[in-house]
Amino acid sequence: MGQLADAAVATWRFPWWTGLALLLTAALYLRGFVRVHGQMPTRFPLSRLALYLAGIIALAVVLVSPFAALDDRLLITHMIQHLVLLIIAPPLLLLGAPQTPIARAIPPPISKKTIGLVAKSRACPRLLLARPIP
Repeated sequence: MGQLADAAVATWRFPWWTGLALLLTAALYLRGFVRVHGQMPTRFPLSRLALYLAGIIALAVVLVSPFAALDDRLLITHMIQHLVLLIIAPPLLLLGAPQTPIARAIPPPISKKTIGLVAKSRACPRLLLARPIP
């Protein structure tokens, strides 16, 4: 590596909040996916899990890895971050169909108080929750 990259990686610090958010999101999805896959294995095959986790990994590579240390020093790494954040990660996450697994991962009392309130409100039609507009 060049001197610039070496210096950036040497000063890199793990972004705990971002890493924790990605880890918790993946754990929540995984918990819900196990429940949903057991009930509807044809609707939620393992490929959906693989796609969602690939999206989380793509986010982790550009946001919490030492690669992220170079984003303010090299334009190419900054632009690669943009491409991953805008073109690669969102389709992978959406192909994982996260709405149902994440909703099923939340304990029912909490789910009824949060998701239930939103679903019953007139401000947010159920159509948008079940079939979001891409």
